[in-house]
Amino acid sequence: MDLRTCAIIARTPDGRSLAGCVAALGEQTHPVDEILVVDSLAGGSAGSPVEAAPPGVTLLAHEGDHGPAGRFHEGMKQAYEAGFDWLWLLDDDVVPEPAALASLFEASTAVPELPEPYLLASKVLAPDGRLHPDHVPFPDTKRVPHAVRSVSGGLLPLRASSFASVIISRAAVRDHGLPVKSYFDRSYAREYSARLLREGIGFVVPRSVARLERAPGAASRDDLYRDVRNTVFMMRGDAWMGREKVQLAIDLAPKARASGLRSAATIARGLADGLRRSP
Repeated sequence: MDLRTCAIIARTPDGRSLAGCVAALGEQTHPVDEILVVDSLAGGSAGSPVEAAPPGVTLLAHEGDHGPAGRFHEGMKQAYEAGFDWLWLLDDDVVPEPAALASLFEASTAVPELPEPYLLASKVLAPDGRLHPDHVPFPDTKRVPHAVRSVSGGLLPLRASSFASVIISRAAVRDHGLPVKSYFDRSYAREYSARLLREGIGFVVPRSVARLERAPGAASRDDLYRDVRNTVFMMRGDAWMGREKVQLAIDLAPKARASGLRSAATIARGLADGLRRSP
């Protein structure tokens, strides 16, 4: 497959795991054409991990701080404008196995009777080897013929995905634009991938494996606020269909309950801002 691929890594403020991610990209059996690390000048994180990376890594430092949503937005924009055919989005603490990218590309033609997918995602494992709970696939259960064909090819049809390790086609960006910056660090990937896959198709590819070096962490009050606000944004938007929006609210309920009464004001603020503001 003679298609150009740009790996886009959204760097976290400490960037401690970046070197491992970059090294794993250099070991891919299907090589990437460019590695683009996206940082925020406002975050003050540009520094030694990028400088210590192997040659061939490009650093894009952009103004402002819109969290990982903004970093992926800016990285995808630059890669799209540079003419890349596929954009491989990665968290900076992800270590893809050597065959991860090759397996994603093999899957893109595994079911020839289906259109070219907009999105293909790796299976993401936690440090203990189990599926990472923050990156469990959101399956597409509505299109039955599509599901039957994809499962026969060893794929799981997707309705939404994280950005831990996912390739997105140039056509997807052309047709549906970029992630919304204002989602900051909560639900940005879920909204964007759902937007692509409302009519397009995408799959989890179990043979493509990526490991997250970070174990699941506890959510802060700010995280809860953005979870609530961004869920309301999605319920007002068009990435999800009617019954799916009800499920979004149901999925949010356990987080709200777990936060306890002390977070009632945070939840109320998230609801209010989600209703009166635009993403």
